[in-house]
Amino acid sequence: MMAEIDEEYEIADALTHLGKLLRYGMKLERGGVPLAQELEYVENYLALMNLRFDYVISLRLDIPDELLTQELPKISLQPLVENAVVHGASVLEADSSILLRGRIDRENGVYTIAVVDEGRGLDAEGLARLNRQISGEERTRSSSGNGIGLKNVQDRIQMNYGKQYGLSVFSQPGAGTTVTVRLPYREKADDLQKGSSE
Repeated sequence: MMAEIDEEYEIADALTHLGKLLRYGMKLERGGVPLAQELEYVENYLALMNLRFDYVISLRLDIPDELLTQELPKISLQPLVENAVVHGASVLEADSSILLRGRIDRENGVYTIAVVDEGRGLDAEGLARLNRQISGEERTRSSSGNGIGLKNVQDRIQMNYGKQYGLSVFSQPGAGTTVTVRLPYREKADDLQKGSSE
């Protein structure tokens, strides 16, 4: 409120975004959270990150509405977006975007969220190393920061839903990186009942 009174609107907005991040992070949740909540968390995170740069990293969403109620472990997408910022967008040091693209595969009962950056990408050796770190075949080094967040997300997804779910990474030098999260798609019983009563 003091920042708004002094017409320091950028500071007021930053504190609002930070407060939302902290409330979301501290709120106890049993099970997963709806994708809509996770996307709001990512938007607040990226708004704060944009205060640090002289350029803008925009978030583009290509998410079907029916995915917004689907469940995923809390704070699963933010580490992927953070990697896209640190290893992708900030390397460019220019206006860029990060795309979150959702798809449903009803036949196999899964949905995917892909986090796509426009960064420098990884060569074959770097990509293989990252995939080994995510799968636990190679230990991640805390000093480098590479792979730790992704490994944590992978472990939480597989602990909650099984080994058939988790992360996959695709990257090419000069063409950016795509990290795809594979999760179980569940038809909501209450949505089905509502549809049949109308």
